[in-house]
Amino acid sequence: MAIYKKVVVLTGSDNACGVAHLTLSGNNCELKLSCDMDGKALLFRSGEKLQAQKFEIGKDIYAFDCEDIGRVELAVIGEKNGVTVPLVFGSTYKSTGAWELVREYERTVEREQKSDIKRAVENLEVKEQFPAPKTSEKKELDFYYSVKQQLDEMFVCYPEQKELAEVVPNSKWVSVDGTEGSYTVGVIYCDDAPKYICYGVPAGRDTMPPDSMRSICQYLMADGADSGYWVVFQNADSGETVKNED
Repeated sequence: MAIYKKVVVLTGSDNACGVAHLTLSGNNCELKLSCDMDGKALLFRSGEKLQAQKFEIGKDIYAFDCEDIGRVELAVIGEKNGVTVPLVFGSTYKSTGAWELVREYERTVEREQKSDIKRAVENLEVKEQFPAPKTSEKKELDFYYSVKQQLDEMFVCYPEQKELAEVVPNSKWVSVDGTEGSYTVGVIYCDDAPKYICYGVPAGRDTMPPDSMRSICQYLMADGADSGYWVVFQNADSGETVKNED
C-alpha cells in the first residue's frame, strides 16, 4: 500500500504558528502536530468531509479519515470573548480559508446539538415507553456513557453557565446559543459520579414552561436574578426523566 506524506505550516495572528506532518496510508491519515497553544478543538477537512477532535496541549498525534491528502485544511480553534475563532490555519492547497472552516464547524455542532436537545427535551416521554433494564442486567451509568461523547463535546465547545452552577451544588453547566434560541445543559454529581443530566430553557419569573416539559421540569433561578430556567432532569443510570412528583 502506497504511503503519502505532506507537511503543512499553520499560521495565525499574534505570531502564532505550528507544523503538521501528515502521513496517509489508504484512507487513514496520521497527523503529527507541533503547536503549543490553548485551543479547544482541531479541525480537519479532506475534500467535503469536516472532522473535529478535542485539542490537547502536549498531545501531538491525531488520526483522521482522509479522502485526498492534496486537499486538506487544518485549523486549531479557540475562544476569544465568547466567540469561536481560528488560532492557526494551514492547508495543502489554495482553500477558502480559516473562517469558512470555523463557520462550517459551528453549523455542524449546532445541528447536532439541536437534534440532541430536541430529542431530549421535547420527546423525553418516548423513553418512558420502553421498560428499564432489569437490575441484574443493567450497568452503572449506562445512559450517561451512551451520551458522554456529546456531553464532553458540549463542555469543550460552549461557555460555562455559572449561575446554575452556583444554585445547584456539585454541578457544571454550559450555555448554548443557537439560531432558534438558547438553552443550557448540565450534569449534577454525587460523590464525583454523574447523578443527573439536565436540560434547561431560559424563562422569566412568571413564565409557564412548555407543554412538553410541564410535568417533568423544575424552575431554577439564582439569587437576585430577574429570570431563571425550566430544567428537566434525567437519571444518569437509566435515562428516565424525573417527574415533579418524584
